[in-house]
Amino acid sequence: MGEFFGLVSEVTMCVLLFHLYHPGLTLLANIVSFVLMAWDKRKAQKKQWRLEESLLLLPVLLGGIGGLLAGMWYFRHKTRKIGFQMKICAFVIVWSVVIVLGPGC
Repeated sequence: MGEFFGLVSEVTMCVLLFHLYHPGLTLLANIVSFVLMAWDKRKAQKKQWRLEESLLLLPVLLGGIGGLLAGMWYFRHKTRKIGFQMKICAFVIVWSVVIVLGPGC
C-alpha cells in the first residue's frame, strides 16, 4: 500500500512540475472541467444518462479544480452532493500537499 501512495505522490509531483512549465495545460484542464459540469447538468435536466463522477473528476487530477468549482457554482450542479464534495476536498488536500512539498520529478 505504501508503494501505491509513493507512486501517486511521484506522479502528482510530475504533473505539478509539468504545469509550471506548461500553464496552458492548467487552463485546458479548467476549461474541460467547466464544460463537463455544463454537459452533466444539461443531461440531468433532460433526465438522460449522466456522466460518471470519475469523468467529472478526471480533469481535477490535472489541475482543473478551479473550472470544476466554477461550473458547480455557475450551473448550480452537484452542490448538494456531499460525497462528491468530499472527493473534491480530498483532491484539494492532495494538491496542497504537493505544492507545499514541491516537485520531486
